[in-house]
Amino acid sequence: MAKDLPREKEQRGTGKVFMWGAVIIAVLFVALMAVFILGPFLVLSRHLGIAKLQPPTPRRPGG
Repeated sequence: MAKDLPREKEQRGTGKVFMWGAVIIAVLFVALMAVFILGPFLVLSRHLGIAKLQPPTPRRPGG
């Protein structure tokens, strides 16, 4: 590590590290929320199929 860094450069570098850390945490949070909230809906819709989600067609009497 360089020992002769001015205080302003050191603070700027620390700010960048914290900013990128916050960005990575936010992206991970959004990805995990998408997996755990949207995931079950996607699995359920794939399991049921679109045909089962449509209302049944009425039957003709006597036929």
